[in-house]
Amino acid sequence: MKPWIILLWMLVPVTLLAQKVSSKKDRICLGENVLIKGDWNLDMAIARNLEYTDLPGYSGNYDAMSWKIDPFLYLKYGDIPQQEQKKSRKDKKYKRKYEGGIISPPKKNCRNHIENQDKNILILLDICQINDKDYIEVLRRDFENLQAGESGDGIQNLRAYIHYMPTEYSQMHFNADTTLTYNFDMGGKMISNRYGHHKGILIYDKNADMVVRMDCLLTDEGLKDFDSKYLKDIEKMFRFKDLEALK
Repeated sequence: MKPWIILLWMLVPVTLLAQKVSSKKDRICLGENVLIKGDWNLDMAIARNLEYTDLPGYSGNYDAMSWKIDPFLYLKYGDIPQQEQKKSRKDKKYKRKYEGGIISPPKKNCRNHIENQDKNILILLDICQINDKDYIEVLRRDFENLQAGESGDGIQNLRAYIHYMPTEYSQMHFNADTTLTYNFDMGGKMISNRYGHHKGILIYDKNADMVVRMDCLLTDEGLKDFDSKYLKDIEKMFRFKDLEALK
């Protein structure tokens, strides 16, 4: 066997060990403790543009948490009667009522997420490239479902529902162009029989053409400690890379 082949064979295991890789092809390891669902393009985009820092007490595994109904659709519809859950997704009336089979046993409704071990905050996570579209549009569907009631008229001015943080704040904490905050009215409902409050954060960077959306589900205790504890943790988790400095 040629010496260079032997050397290559020896180096390959070291290379593989140097990078944590998921056994599933559509899973992305954000850090040591967070596994999200995403394709190869998103994986490469995150590697190029975004830094994630593992913090003590936080973890998340896409496959480890699921709901009978997507959390935000639960806020709109509430509990779906047991007899409705048994209906086939092929039932047209069922599909019209519950938006194309939002419950589909045995299919799981999973979400990318990061959870604190104290169980007072669950962050539903969405990282995406927007292909030069208006970044605020990633919020439209949920806002129109949850804020516009049953009228179905939609929301003309989505920006009226959000708050923009100062540019200095975005640059200091996330190296982002834009940070906005928003919240959904939970209507007295409890997601997972635990989380009764919501605070949302979205960060956007023009050079990366990327959005990181974090919907924070909170207990009463989590809401009380959000500004003093959990928000400060979030400010340490995600940061866009300085692409100009890397050139």
